[in-house]
Amino acid sequence: MAIDPTSPKPAPSVVDSPSELKRVLTSSMGVSGESEEESSAISEIETELVLRSISPITAEILSTYVISPITAEILSTYATDSPSTPSDAVFMSEEVSAGEVSSGDIPEAYIPPPGASAIPSDPDIFFGEPSYIIEKNNVNFTRINKKTTYIDTNLLQNSNDKLRNSLKTFYVLNESEDGSSSYVFQNLRYFSKSNVGLRKLTKFAQTDTNVFNFIALNAKPSKINDLALTSLSIPVLLGTNREFINDEHWRKYVNGGTFNEIKYPGLNMSGFGEQQVFVCDKPFELQSFREKNKNVELQNYDFITLKSHTNYSLPRYERYTKTISTKLIPNFYSMVKHDRWCTGGGHTPKEDGTNIFYNLNGIYEKQQLQTPVVTNYPPPEDFKNIDVLPVDLLLTTNKYIDRNVSVKKYLNTMMKQAYPSELLQTIEQNNSTILFPYGIDQRTNELKKYVPYYNSIKIPIRNEYFAEGIWPDSGDGKLVLKNIFNQIFNNDYSIILSNLLKKNFVGNRQGNSEKVKNFAVNERTVKNSEFFMQTKSSTLRYVDLFEMLTEEVNSVLFDSADSIIGPDSHGGESASEYATLYMNSKAVNSAEPSYRYNKKISSLRKLDQIFKLANESLWSFQINPFPVRGDDEYESYYPDNFFNDAGTPRYSETIGYRIRKTTPQVLDSDRKPIDFQDVIILKNTATEQIHTEYEFIDTQIKKGVEYNYQIFEYKVVLGHRYSFKNTKVTRKLSKELKTAIDAATGVETAVSTAFCVEFYDPTSFDVAASSFKTLPIIKFEESKYMGDAQIISKFPFLAEMTLNIEPAWRIYEIPLVSKEIVNTDHPAPPLEVNGYQRKDDSQIIGFHLLKEHFALHDLPVGINDEENRTLEQYFNSQNLINTDQMVSDTKSKIKEIEIFRTDIKPTSVKDFNNKLVTTKSLLMADSEFDVPAVFTDCFYEEKIKTNTKLYYTFRAINDEGVKGSFSAIFETELIDDGNYKYAVFNKIELSELKPEKIHTEPSKNFKKLLQFIPTPEQLALNDENVDYSQDSESQLDNVIVGKNANSIWDKTFKVRMTSKKTGKKIDLNITYKLRT
Repeated sequence: MAIDPTSPKPAPSVVDSPSELKRVLTSSMGVSGESEEESSAISEIETELVLRSISPITAEILSTYVISPITAEILSTYATDSPSTPSDAVFMSEEVSAGEVSSGDIPEAYIPPPGASAIPSDPDIFFGEPSYIIEKNNVNFTRINKKTTYIDTNLLQNSNDKLRNSLKTFYVLNESEDGSSSYVFQNLRYFSKSNVGLRKLTKFAQTDTNVFNFIALNAKPSKINDLALTSLSIPVLLGTNREFINDEHWRKYVNGGTFNEIKYPGLNMSGFGEQQVFVCDKPFELQSFREKNKNVELQNYDFITLKSHTNYSLPRYERYTKTISTKLIPNFYSMVKHDRWCTGGGHTPKEDGTNIFYNLNGIYEKQQLQTPVVTNYPPPEDFKNIDVLPVDLLLTTNKYIDRNVSVKKYLNTMMKQAYPSELLQTIEQNNSTILFPYGIDQRTNELKKYVPYYNSIKIPIRNEYFAEGIWPDSGDGKLVLKNIFNQIFNNDYSIILSNLLKKNFVGNRQGNSEKVKNFAVNERTVKNSEFFMQTKSSTLRYVDLFEMLTEEVNSVLFDSADSIIGPDSHGGESASEYATLYMNSKAVNSAEPSYRYNKKISSLRKLDQIFKLANESLWSFQINPFPVRGDDEYESYYPDNFFNDAGTPRYSETIGYRIRKTTPQVLDSDRKPIDFQDVIILKNTATEQIHTEYEFIDTQIKKGVEYNYQIFEYKVVLGHRYSFKNTKVTRKLSKELKTAIDAATGVETAVSTAFCVEFYDPTSFDVAASSFKTLPIIKFEESKYMGDAQIISKFPFLAEMTLNIEPAWRIYEIPLVSKEIVNTDHPAPPLEVNGYQRKDDSQIIGFHLLKEHFALHDLPVGINDEENRTLEQYFNSQNLINTDQMVSDTKSKIKEIEIFRTDIKPTSVKDFNNKLVTTKSLLMADSEFDVPAVFTDCFYEEKIKTNTKLYYTFRAINDEGVKGSFSAIFETELIDDGNYKYAVFNKIELSELKPEKIHTEPSKNFKKLLQFIPTPEQLALNDENVDYSQDSESQLDNVIVGKNANSIWDKTFKVRMTSKKTGKKIDLNITYKLRT
């Protein structure tokens, strides 16, 4: 049924009488004996929001009752607000209008069912007090970041806004010699401003390049209220006495066309222009920032941090995960929720059908995963002193607490379970999208220490606000902040809002075409601690806020079992709060009409609040979505305010984030990833849960597999659309008037030149009425026969246009970071090596190889490009740069040691490539455990020649196959002095290796011209091999060009040129050849 949002009647409602209420309630409770028509009463509650109306929305919800089969058992889990509810009760949601209605408009049926728990509605959000607030001392004010301004391309030079182009007030590109660039707004320059009657005039100097003398607004704009969203209509007047030959010349200039072989674009606007300029405080990515800025205080900057973590080794489980789909690997947050492993203030309901998967076919009950176990033996991984339990201090007998054993058993048991294929399909489908409608509680994430490994994504939280105030109920006069998310969406709508973001930005929008907008971008960057700006273009996806909510109200589609919801609630403990939480959770993943109806009602309430805010903001300016300033409406508003306001960013606010994970190795025929997972995280408005960052723990990964993570920010931008329509121009009706009558004395006075002109349509040439009248000072010059289209003006050429403005509030998806992560164990540290010689004549030398306790050491290096690529993946996943040291030890056991040897003194570790002698296994022969039993040391011996220098190095390989750091190099020689043979071991640290440097200056800066010239040393003639006693012809081949040992001739060099402005690269392959 259709709903008129302006109607004072409740909307929506199918209940018009007490008998109708009884019928609906009886039907929804499933009472037998009713007809099929009556049993489908819920399906009749389908709402459709009609945006076109005759007055602003006035419906206001006073109270809502629970709609869904919530039983007393569910509600009794929490503290109740009212008497317990009958277990078979189903409630109907109703709305009562706050507007004035006749007695016949309110049915008697608005009495809630017996035992219903009333959920108090929000107060009038922007005109009363909010449900949730941000205390100012809890706001995380941002640190230094990549402050990025997105500039509407409609506001650039030569855009669709032809009047703006004519006035020369737009953004222009400013490029500096140092390579930096930025778009700078060029304000409308004016000479003076004045009020003349209802006209607000901005006047221009005669010397301006502007063709106009003035531009004026009518100070009484009209509201257009035939839509749910109010629009403004403002008459605009342009005037000039500049060099236009005649009226036709002026018409062509305004309307477009060719005059005297000059083509004019006109001032008419095709379609709409937009003001969507906004700022995004984009954080840096930690590793790339550190690579460019070596010596900065990191705590002063804002970062997104992506990192892989390994807590302990679980080989059997790791091998198992490689045999199944990534989405069937246990999800950390589902484990938390199904085990009731929460440490926060509450939890969200479980998804239907997933219990059997996470309780392992009923083997594991809730609250078992965090149970520690006391053992006689120390845990295989590191443990703390607190986990050692002395039994007998004299005998030093101890027992140990193993805090990970329950999770280990749980994961290893999961591998042995068999599940129905339908359930596995449901689990895989659910894990495609994970929703965190209330943020991610740090207390829940503390449990990450129990899982074997995970990837971590940390995102800083933004808390923008548009107004401050004193919260009256705080008692101590705390200063609080208001924003869109807290005041409107709030925690009571977070689940549905997160699902709306999924529907509109993840995959296809249910057949709707994707909406994108192009922007010019100013982005701040930092290099070597110096700030500079750079420009680029960007295309952002968006959804219209009004359309999104309207579609949700009108939608007959639903999402069925394709999302999981994170475990953390907003901490509500009451029955009514949990009822809302329960219903919204079910509404996301249920096809039940009652749940879907609840989603519609909630969306309708939010849409009503958004409309109120948008319509009121035209005049109250609390959040200034329009280019109007001040509390006195248009008293201080002039045309230049409108045009120059384009240089001021709109109010914008971060409401959440999305993480998209893909597997780059799994691609479709178009080389696009097909294996993906999306995580949507909204802010939590509860003040006690405001943190500086959200951390997402991803356990659905496979060891050694590369995953790409893209992080997006969702930002509400309160912009507007505008157009200049209904253009009219003037034509002169008489000769110039040289006199005027003083309005005060009636005396004829020569004041100035004036013109009697008539407005007309420049296309049809029909006379058109004007919104502007003759000014009072020359009003007496008017003829009594003049109508609304004729006025007297001191300017011969006038043009009138109508400026229409309406809200354009959008949610933009802004890319922040994209990075690849590979979760592997840490490389083993360098081995402790001790060389020795057998005390006989066997000429056998040996090395004792031992894994010592971990100590800080330099980053490992590889012996070839393939190994270095693997190490680069590891460094990237750990946010390490070349000046860092290793701070983490391998978590898995060392299973073998590689021995390398060369007879040439190495200058780098790469000299040991293909010099592997043998590999020594450390595995015990009878090892049958999941975590292998290994020796901690071994010996290597071999017979060598005397008086010959050999060079050895060693490295460990752990159970995951990760290659560790090389040991020091041992220069080994068995010296035979004729009487005695003795071994000498000289230790060469890797840092002491001195590779030959060929490129003394590998990079160089230049501006416009670049020339490559060989040095004089490369061009000099080398005659060292010339025999001057012979004839010259015979010695030609002995003359060599170049005296540098590293000759450039017949060699190819790659020169890479990188733009400072765009970062784009061009490679040149240059080969130097000699001409004969």
